[in-house]
Amino acid sequence: SELPFPIPGVSYFWQPSERFSMNIGLPFSLTYRPNDDWTFEASYMVLRTVHTQATYRVAERWRVYAAYD
Repeated sequence: SELPFPIPGVSYFWQPSERFSMNIGLPFSLTYRPNDDWTFEASYMVLRTVHTQATYRVAERWRVYAAYD
């Protein structure tokens, strides 16, 4: 952690469909799957911890992705 003390995690998990889910609170995260080939993920934790990733399914067992941390 970037802080010298622990931060309690409190969040609300919301999943209105099988293709979208969101964790509202600490940590914040969301996952969106517009179709079976694409997946987008993002998460944030205090202060500067950010993660994003886009994944594309090329074939049944092959995937490529781009990510930022």
